[in-house]
Amino acid sequence: MSLRTKLILAGLLIAALLACGMIGYANLSDWAPGSTPRAGVEAPTRAGSPLKLQYCADAEVDLCISSFGRDSVQNSLIVIKNSNPAFSDMYLRIKRANFWRIYPCQRVELLENTYYCSGDYIPDGEKVTVNVYSKDNNRLIARAVLPFAAGIASLAEITVIPPTETPVPELTSGTPGEKPTPRPTARNTNVPGQPTATRIPSYPYPTSYP
Repeated sequence: MSLRTKLILAGLLIAALLACGMIGYANLSDWAPGSTPRAGVEAPTRAGSPLKLQYCADAEVDLCISSFGRDSVQNSLIVIKNSNPAFSDMYLRIKRANFWRIYPCQRVELLENTYYCSGDYIPDGEKVTVNVYSKDNNRLIARAVLPFAAGIASLAEITVIPPTETPVPELTSGTPGEKPTPRPTARNTNVPGQPTATRIPSYPYPTSYP
């Protein structure tokens, strides 16, 4: 094989390697974090990547937002439906005005797979970032950016009920704090088995005439 032929083959090999490298770089750029995939290109699913948090009415998923609302003291409530046992212990981190706030979550005992998370007041219509974290390892489970809108669904089941006061007994009569005066009771002075004393009339004594 002549030197010229070897040079031609080497050039073709280098050109093929460069073409493969450019194609691979283009595919990686479509899947890079923060980039927008091209039409028809699906980003790969990574293990442990957060889910897209959606409204339960929009998608049938294990973890979704059921409704927003407020309790009796105007704390904001986020009601979440969760049917995945792996996410049973969770909490929310909500970003508003460049500040993150933690919203603890509790399971509703009377409603299956329902959790409510409460925290600082959020005005209606304010767009917030909602991140769902696992308590076990603080791993990000799901996230969403959406406007807060209280009253999307009824929250009567989780309304906070204030403690009831102990009823005060009513006084039927008399001055408040005054003890009732006891009434005297009749006492029987006759003792069974003893003769009853005869009362002697007072002076003047009765006289007898012949």
